[in-house]
Amino acid sequence: MADADQDIPHRLAALENALKQHELEAQILFDSAVFGRAEADVASGRFRRVNDCFCAMTGYSRDELLGMHLHQLTHPDDRTADWAEFERMLRGEIREYVADKRYVRKDGRVIWVRVDAQAIRDESGAALHTVGIISDITAHKEAEAERERVNAALTARVDAQDKFMAMLAHELRNPLAPIRSSCFILDQTERDSEAARRARAVIERQVAHMSQLIDELLDVTRIVTGKLQLHPEPLELREIVERTLDDHQASFAALGIALALDPASTSCWVNLDPVRIVQLIGNVLGNAGKFTPRGGRVVVSLTADAPHAQAVLSVRDNGAGIAPELFPMLFEPFTQAATALDRSGGGLGLGLAVVKGLVELHGGLVEAHSDGIGRGSEFILRFPLIPARSDQPVDAAPLRASPPQPERVLVIEDNVDAAETLRLSLELCRHQVEVAFDGPSGILKARSFAPDVIVCDIGLPGMDGYDVARALRADPALRKVHMVALSGYASAQDKAAAREAGFDTHLAKPISIHDLRAVLARFARDVSP
Repeated sequence: MADADQDIPHRLAALENALKQHELEAQILFDSAVFGRAEADVASGRFRRVNDCFCAMTGYSRDELLGMHLHQLTHPDDRTADWAEFERMLRGEIREYVADKRYVRKDGRVIWVRVDAQAIRDESGAALHTVGIISDITAHKEAEAERERVNAALTARVDAQDKFMAMLAHELRNPLAPIRSSCFILDQTERDSEAARRARAVIERQVAHMSQLIDELLDVTRIVTGKLQLHPEPLELREIVERTLDDHQASFAALGIALALDPASTSCWVNLDPVRIVQLIGNVLGNAGKFTPRGGRVVVSLTADAPHAQAVLSVRDNGAGIAPELFPMLFEPFTQAATALDRSGGGLGLGLAVVKGLVELHGGLVEAHSDGIGRGSEFILRFPLIPARSDQPVDAAPLRASPPQPERVLVIEDNVDAAETLRLSLELCRHQVEVAFDGPSGILKARSFAPDVIVCDIGLPGMDGYDVARALRADPALRKVHMVALSGYASAQDKAAAREAGFDTHLAKPISIHDLRAVLARFARDVSP
């Protein structure tokens, strides 16, 4: 018995050493965990133990954390809901507390964490302290938020495109009704009657409107794909602005809107594509006219911003104004301010997207300002200035194309309606015209008809227009005939391909009979003695 009593201290010492070893191993495991570990005292609510990973996660030292209440780390906006759930665990209503919430680090940065905590209880079930595993899920939350943002943006884009397609169908159908009615009127009335004259004017206006819609679509596509090419040259911008305003005076007068150039406008030399700058100014003026009511006013000004070496073109109106929420997407394709059901404003919402693309291609900037709905708006276009030129020749007055002499013209076009209307148009201009509806028959008819000019569509079935041109140029009898290419594609590459195949010139569809007459007149002058 005495020996047993003497062995007790040894056993107690061994047991104590084993317990210390176990605690040491537990502490090592606690400290070396690759995720945050923390324990908190229930009575005080303060941390009683934290590991290195948790310190690194929060940015606080171990000593700083051990003096903090466990909810001090939680973002203020998350504390109420978080504490309610934590207390449910302490009361035993739920076995563990799991939450995704935000921590505010010592450096002020907000991170997302996932906390999985349980309560350690005494024999009576009362909570003594809590132990928790904390993981940094910031990257996951940010990726999730980015996915939601992208999905929302895609949904908005698809919705905008769906609305755009419906709008496009509406805008393209609208001109068809007056065109169809005008065709009926022309069929039922004398050619020189007032009704026939008005019907022809309606058709011209509606075709011009449809051509503008199609041009906007093509320009946006070329800008987005990087296929739009500029042909810049030194220009005196004020002169271009004045001419463009003169061109638009009649349409603004018809709308009951005053259009004026600010008298304080200055001379500015720039290096721009003359065709595109007229289009730019026209688009901005068209936008102002669309949203300015009758009796309103549009003022254009041009100034030189010498410190920034920029020409500043401003178009101000006192019209509908721009809602603040529209500004972030104002220059995006398919964007348009809300309009009435009758869509009296019209358009596809592409005009400003074309403006932005063309301005930036010229190395410039575009911006918009408005004090809100009903308070007007201002669009500002900025272009790089160049030194003033004193050696520019004064433009001679443009020569009017003289009426072309009668020619023998062969039209090769697979669209029967297009071919026949072109035939009739040319015959009204006193030309002798033959028509072929495909490439092979066009070549045969060219050899039998011996035309002076061949007008050939590029998009022919089977044998395209390029092949037709090469075949005709290879025929000694037809090698010198004048050839005009017709195509719905009118990029610089398309024009170059037409020249390479042997065409003398290229005209884009929808063809203007006035442009074709000018081409025929030029051909006639080229061969005149």
